[in-house]
This record gives sequence, structure tokens and C-alpha cells, in this order.
Amino acid sequence: MSIKPRAGIIVPSRGGEEGLRRLFDALLPELAGQEVEVLLADDGSEKPLQFFEKEYQGRLNLKVVRQDPLGPAAARNTGIKNSSSDILIFLDSDVTPLPGWFEAIITPLERNPELAAVEGKTIASNLDSLDPFLHFVHNFDGGQYLTCNMAYRRSRVEAAQGFDERFKHPYREDSDLAFSVLEQGGRIVFEPAAVVDHPVRPVRLWRMFWLYPVRRGYNWLLFRKHPQMFREKVDPFTDKSELSFILSFALAAAFFVLGWPWPGFAALILHQAIYSHLLLRHLYFGGRKVNNLATPWKIFAKAYPFFWPATFLSMAGIAWGWFRFLNVRPANPEKP
Repeated sequence: MSIKPRAGIIVPSRGGEEGLRRLFDALLPELAGQEVEVLLADDGSEKPLQFFEKEYQGRLNLKVVRQDPLGPAAARNTGIKNSSSDILIFLDSDVTPLPGWFEAIITPLERNPELAAVEGKTIASNLDSLDPFLHFVHNFDGGQYLTCNMAYRRSRVEAAQGFDERFKHPYREDSDLAFSVLEQGGRIVFEPAAVVDHPVRPVRLWRMFWLYPVRRGYNWLLFRKHPQMFREKVDPFTDKSELSFILSFALAAAFFVLGWPWPGFAALILHQAIYSHLLLRHLYFGGRKVNNLATPWKIFAKAYPFFWPATFLSMAGIAWGWFRFLNVRPANPEKP
């Protein structure tokens, strides 16, 4: 008679061998002597990741399940389908659990059957090296529901119908699942002792200044499924600065088309001033919502030519999402 695993740890990945190896090595002492299954959901990696099973054989109860490249939401669903555990823990492939993480994240669910989920704390150990060309994720106080460090009761995930695979990119699919669970009366708690390190890391420029802006269109899918929860927990789609950025550029273009060059140049100067304000606000050296005048000028100059088209792409992404998800209805109509 087989023993039911205490938990299933699900890790979606497309490539990322180096990060996965760090993750699995960190899990070895955490799971020593435990009946825990680890499911690596290979999201169509160019080099299949099955070799990890042999590499960790006898040390980690690791199973690799492979799918076509459909995105992290679909990969997590594949992991869920292949797990036999009642508690599902989600990690990203580039995190490192700190000592004591496993017991800290699973114990609340085991002690309190009324709990739906536990979100852990996410830090970045190399935060001092942060600049605009690095990927940065953190969760210091909870309420973000990041699946880089999150545990759910399986019954709650199934009641929410798992991850919505319309979220093709890693953005908002974790919020969507958490909002569904909360709307169905589930309780989610934050456990600061369940810590993973999610180091800041370089990101290819096409991803930083193309994919990241365009994926903002998925906010519309999240909004239309969970309108009330979105208003309570998510920032607005755009702000006055972004709208002013677009309008000032349109005004300048209109002046030039009408043959009024000097008003056109004046509108362009205003447009560049608004753009500089936006760029300073988004360069993360302390706070994202304030002008950070301490930003080194070399970093500002390096980011300047890239962030300008990215801002237009953000607006285009929002417009795309509005049309793409126009017919989506609330997931819980009784709570519009």
C-alpha cells in the first residue's frame, strides 16, 4: 500500500537548468525523510528536462512531466494533474528555499483545515545589484499571492478550476487563482517564516521592453473575471502620467501635420518631460511610485532609449487586452 505524499511541490520551467539545480539542492535537506513529491512541469524546453530524474534519483522524489510550450499556467495545471497530494506547493524554477521553509509553509495548512492557502515570504538576497535591466520579484508582507512561494489545499484549487490557461505569459495567473479562492470564501494567510530567495537576475532586453509591457493586457482578463477584487487589490490600468505621455505625443504629431512646427516642438518638449518623469518613477532604487532623483545618471541614460517604446507598447497591450477579453464574464457572478 503506497503512502500518500505529505505534499506535492510543483515547479514549472522552460529551460533554466542552473536555477533548477540550485532549487533541488536546497530542497534536499528540507525534504529529507519526508514523503513529498516534487513535480517538474517542463513547459516545452528546447532540451527536455527528464535527465533531472536520473540526476536526483534516490535523493529526491522527483518526477518530470512534459508538455508543449503553453505557458506557466498550463504547466502548473499539468503538475497538478500528475500530483496525488492534498496540499500543493508552488515554487518558481529560480528560487532557493531558505532553511525551515517547508515546515513553515505546510504546518498552517495541516493544523487548520479551514485554511485554503498559505503564501510565503519572498526576498532578493542580491538586491544591492538591482538596476532597470534586472528581473525583480518580492513579497515582504503578503497579499500578492505569488506562486513562486505559495501553498494551496488541493480541494480549493480544484474548486477554482485550477489556473486559467488564457494567461499565456507569467503575469496575473497567480492573482487569478487566489482571487477565485477568496471569492469562494477561502482564507489565505501570510507566513513570514516560509522564506525563499528570488535573486534579481538579468533579463533579455526584448523581454524587458516588449513582453513585460504588452502583457499588461492580461489585467483586463483579471478585471473582467474579478471586478471587485481587482478594484480592491490591483493598481489602475493606467495613471495620469501614462495618459499624458500618449496625449502629449498625439498633440505634437497633430501640430506638425497641421504645419505648426513651433507648437509641435513645444508639445514634444512637454512629452519628453513627462517621459523623464515616468522613467524616473519606474527605475527601482527605493520606490516605484515616486521620482527617484538618486538614480545614477548612467543608469538613466542607458534606460532612456528603451523605456520610450516600451511605454507605447504598454498602452497598446492594454488596448489589446480590452478587445481580447471583451466577452469574459465574472468568475463568481454573485460577487460582481
